Amino acid sequence: MKQLSLLLLCISLVFAAPSPAAESDLSANARLLLAARNSDMAAVERALKDGATPNTRNRFGETPLLVALKKKDVALARRMLDAGTDVSIAAVNGVTPLMAAADGGLDEWVATLLAKGARPEPADRLGKTAMVYAAGEGHARVVRQLLDAGIDVNAVYRNDLTALMWSAGSGQPAAVRVLLAAKARTDLRDNRGKTALDMAREGGYTEVVALLDPQAAVADRRTLAYASNEGSASVSVIDTTKDRVVGTLHVGKKPRGIAVSADGTRLYVSDQAAGALVVHDLVKDETVASLPIGKSPEAIYLSPDGHWIAAAIEEGNSVALVDVDRREVARHVAMKGENPEHAVWSPDGRSIYVSAENADFVEVIDVAKGAVVAAIPVGERPRGIGFTPDGRKAYVSAENAGLVAVIDVADRKVLKRIPAGERSNGVQVSRDGRHVFVTSGGKGTVQVIDTTSDTIVAETPVGKRPWNMALSPDGRKLYVACGRSNAVSVLDTTTFAKVTDIEVGTLPWGVAAPR
Repeated sequence: MKQLSLLLLCISLVFAAPSPAAESDLSANARLLLAARNSDMAAVERALKDGATPNTRNRFGETPLLVALKKKDVALARRMLDAGTDVSIAAVNGVTPLMAAADGGLDEWVATLLAKGARPEPADRLGKTAMVYAAGEGHARVVRQLLDAGIDVNAVYRNDLTALMWSAGSGQPAAVRVLLAAKARTDLRDNRGKTALDMAREGGYTEVVALLDPQAAVADRRTLAYASNEGSASVSVIDTTKDRVVGTLHVGKKPRGIAVSADGTRLYVSDQAAGALVVHDLVKDETVASLPIGKSPEAIYLSPDGHWIAAAIEEGNSVALVDVDRREVARHVAMKGENPEHAVWSPDGRSIYVSAENADFVEVIDVAKGAVVAAIPVGERPRGIGFTPDGRKAYVSAENAGLVAVIDVADRKVLKRIPAGERSNGVQVSRDGRHVFVTSGGKGTVQVIDTTSDTIVAETPVGKRPWNMALSPDGRKLYVACGRSNAVSVLDTTTFAKVTDIEVGTLPWGVAAPR
């Protein structure tokens, strides 16, 4: 035991940082390298004062400047630059300070080093240049700086790889955009015969695929789902074939309601903070319109023909009917129920069912008349609404009542009230109309209703505060926004089992996918 204690004491003495007294036993250069490794600015100053050479190198051939930039220690890097370090000195492995700055996305330092005479062309022992490092890590500003410094956008590196291939193969859309704008060629192939587009597809980087080949990407976009995150002002792009996030869009200040066109080329988001309907072009990845529609818009729904959107306007106590082709509000329909939340089209497009938080009924809008023609009692605080594909029945959750009302659409009467869990909320009907999925915000579950018997046949635990839902484009999976888990839960619509949870942004509110 005494021998072990003695051994540990010896080890601690060997690896302990030297005191100022112990530093005197080392050369000034050795002390400078040690101080740089430890980011000890006081020791750096002492070593330089004692005559340390700024260009001294450690056993890896790294100068203190290179060590600093690899660690993103900008204070140390600035001090070594002021001390006169040669910015072109490479380590044994060929890495230069410029490569380190490019790899770390330190665009200000890239500009400084270039101004000091650093050359962007050299490659390290792996054949990687500053451009390769920047492109592979997705540092778009650095890529732009290196292009401006004279780097050929179509330069070919080891294994016949280009900067575009490095960005595409690493799933870096921002860098890809910069390279494409600089006329990067998409037809070049590496030594395996792969193009940048091939690499993006292999990696499942759908957003990059859309940038490289917008037409070919239409089919790929049909496999995507979108989750609106009101807490992080973002929309998470989910690849439903792999159940993972492949991109993030910034659409609106507080996105809530969300819908996507049938061909997957247009995204519609209600921006609660701006009181607007935001239209986002998914091909070009740019917002093309922001239409004022009323104060605090909630859920939005596309009409069956895709030409209209019905938006529930919470503080306006109305439903806005928006012509998406003309991008204008055609009319507002006043509601009796206070704080409307959902406004869902019937399958034939002739009616819109509207739920409101401060009500115990759903109102029915006759679309042709542009007016409310009926109010159907369902239960306190109606929320989600769903129709069977044939349009014969509608299912409406009543949050405070903890139930789902089954409505005969033709007679506008409630056929049955189904107990459906604490704080019943979102409603989604399966593609074949055989099942209805209902979220229970209080229990953190999804209830499954058999539409033949109108009874609950399954209950699946999901994340915290499950809210609104959407089916995958093929209808085989259900995507559930779980607000307090910052995740989207995925369910198999055949077995009703949870497949996985996908981490998204903060406070996901809704999910949408093409259908």
